[in-house]
Amino acid sequence: MVNQIIICHRLYRAERLHWGGEVTDILTQNIDSLVCIINKQLSTEACRYSEQTEATFFFSSLDSLVREELPENLKGVEFYYVAKKLTGELTSFFPDEKKNTANKVATPVFLSKKGEVFTIYFDLPLALFWERSWQQLGSIFISFLLLLFLLAGIVYLNRRQRKLVSLQEGMMQQIVHDFNTPLNSVSTLLELLRENTKGIVSEGERKKYDLMESEMNNMRRASTSLLSSLSQICDTDIEKKMFDLREGISLLIEEQQWANRNKKEVRMELDYRIPVPMIYASPVHLFCVIRNLLDNAVKYSDGIVDVTVQCYVKGNGIVIAVSDKGKGIPKKWQKKVFMKYYRGEDRKRRVKGFGLGLAYVKKIVKAHGGKVGLESIPGEGSVFSIYLNEW
Repeated sequence: MVNQIIICHRLYRAERLHWGGEVTDILTQNIDSLVCIINKQLSTEACRYSEQTEATFFFSSLDSLVREELPENLKGVEFYYVAKKLTGELTSFFPDEKKNTANKVATPVFLSKKGEVFTIYFDLPLALFWERSWQQLGSIFISFLLLLFLLAGIVYLNRRQRKLVSLQEGMMQQIVHDFNTPLNSVSTLLELLRENTKGIVSEGERKKYDLMESEMNNMRRASTSLLSSLSQICDTDIEKKMFDLREGISLLIEEQQWANRNKKEVRMELDYRIPVPMIYASPVHLFCVIRNLLDNAVKYSDGIVDVTVQCYVKGNGIVIAVSDKGKGIPKKWQKKVFMKYYRGEDRKRRVKGFGLGLAYVKKIVKAHGGKVGLESIPGEGSVFSIYLNEW
């Protein structure tokens, strides 16, 4: 809107300068002959006019003659005549009411019969400006309306998008809650199965029950963390405590290999170079973050999955880096992958999911006061790095 006003103002100034030059040229070319005509009239009828009425007659006659010289498109120009002595003292003006000449166009100074000098001031009325520039003004007005429609459309789409996101989040929360119901049922049945088969099954079968229970607990923690991310609990303080990072990552790697044993060949290794196994953070949230990164590494790798988890000290903090040799992420997508519900623009590369994983990762790491980094080359793989400055 401000731009449109500035453009109109500039157009008015340009038009004013243009027609001001036209009028000045016409006056400069004709004023001497017009003054001569009027002076002859005054000479033949000198006795009829007083000094004051003579000045009025002079300027009124000059005004009529000047307008006759103007082309039709300039007939609406308003003129104001001011006469002064050579000393600068004001002697007369026409029309009768005194006007402010500060913002008007002034002609060069002309000489009258009595040795006075007079200046002609004029301005461009808005009606004349509209008549001369209606096409340009119309286009500016139309562009202004289009801009308003565009802004209204953006506001509408923004509100609609927020509503859709809100509905999607509500749906996701309901899905997670609904998911917890059968999960609790399975957990209860598993506990009954353990009790009913105590002393009957072998030690190997008992370990399978233990693994099933561990997986159930992992699923429960994952669903809880998903609810936390959807409710944006990450923006508040999270509960930190000392826990064994090395053992936890080792269990996550074992979990991935077990979960994908009939789907893909998964090769994962842990390169742990932090001097101590125990760190201070939120184990539930941090392990969910690492699980997300490992899940993505498996999902977006074709054939044999080759993943390395590196843990090392950097400065005053630690880095947990998950690297894979999967599909990689194009540079133009790398800033968007951490956005909620973003799942890439290539439909052929998409896998099942809701687009919440990396948004959750970023929020959790930020809640720890850390940062997430990404390096990726399409066709060669990706490295997601978590930097924690407090551990």
